[in-house]
Amino acid sequence: MKKLLKTALVLCFFLIAFSAGAVAPKAHAQIASGAIGNTILSWSLEENGDLTIRTNYEGQKGYIPDYPSNSTADFRQYKDQIKRVVWKRGVSVTSIGERAFEDCVNLESMEIPADVASVGAYAFRGCTSLASVTFSSEKYSDFAAATEISIGNRAFENCPALSTVYMQNTVTSVSSTAFTGSDNAKIHVPDYNGAAARAVSNATHFYVGSDTAWGIRYYGDVLNLRKYTGTAASASLPAYVTAIYSDTAFTGSALKALTVTDSLASVGAYQGFGYADGALRIYVPTPNGSAAKAVCNAYGNQLKVYFVIGTDMALQYNSSKDVVTLRAYTGSAENVVIPAYIDAIYEYAFSGNATGDGDPGRGTDGNPDTGFLQLRESEKRQHSCHGDEHRRRRL
Repeated sequence: MKKLLKTALVLCFFLIAFSAGAVAPKAHAQIASGAIGNTILSWSLEENGDLTIRTNYEGQKGYIPDYPSNSTADFRQYKDQIKRVVWKRGVSVTSIGERAFEDCVNLESMEIPADVASVGAYAFRGCTSLASVTFSSEKYSDFAAATEISIGNRAFENCPALSTVYMQNTVTSVSSTAFTGSDNAKIHVPDYNGAAARAVSNATHFYVGSDTAWGIRYYGDVLNLRKYTGTAASASLPAYVTAIYSDTAFTGSALKALTVTDSLASVGAYQGFGYADGALRIYVPTPNGSAAKAVCNAYGNQLKVYFVIGTDMALQYNSSKDVVTLRAYTGSAENVVIPAYIDAIYEYAFSGNATGDGDPGRGTDGNPDTGFLQLRESEKRQHSCHGDEHRRRRL
């Protein structure tokens, strides 16, 4: 019995030792440490790439100073080894100075605490591995969070790996050059009408919340779609988007069907939908509402088609004459009822593909089609259209 008890105690000892070893965090050797300029802050760098910033005097605010170009002062002498920045509890940093982390080519991510009020010019320029930046709501001291945050000239310039930037509405000023050369960055703001949305619009487009599909930007008080980056074949334009003034908004996308609301009031001439890859169906709620007018009017004398939600009829609206024309029927039904809002029918609207080129609004030569027919009684009977359901107009 004593032998069994001794064996059990030995096994317990080894199990406890093994468990303690399994959960104990691995310690990383410190490479170097020192003061940050003449401030109250200090730094230390571990072999795993963690740069820890701490305060020497809790209860006081510190800052990371400006550095000259190619500086090797302080932690910058190890800039190629920095992968992450760790803020020690108790530290308060009011600003990140000019060129502070410039050319830290292995820096992978960056959290900017809530009490940082400014990010200086060139602060993260050339951080080629930087993938994410978060303007955090977290702070590491008892000081109040900053109420206004500014981002300086070229602060995140030439960061090609930068894919996500998360901002709070405390970001109120963004330099127009802040993200130059960081073309893959998606900047997320809390809402479309907050301070951050307005500030980012000075530099580039932004995404609302967790959305990754609709890149929008303010021009004055108009919210303009700059880029669709979704992967879905069908999508609905957010109701807060009121304009499309980009000729590359849908370039390269797989979008085939876009549903819009009548909040869409303007589409730039020869832009917006014109460069979507493949045939793009545009679904509007009403045949002569603001969205229909915006889609058609954007192309002047060229014809652009759209579909009323729930139909298989490609339409074109002439706002100067207040005429809705059926360009093509794309369904497969044998009997079709022409909606009462249609005033005229293109002469080849029911000949399968109206033009033979996949676009019911153009001829096979790429030019706008011109052959329209006034609705006649014979056509109304042929397409199950009844009597006075239509106004008859000559185009």
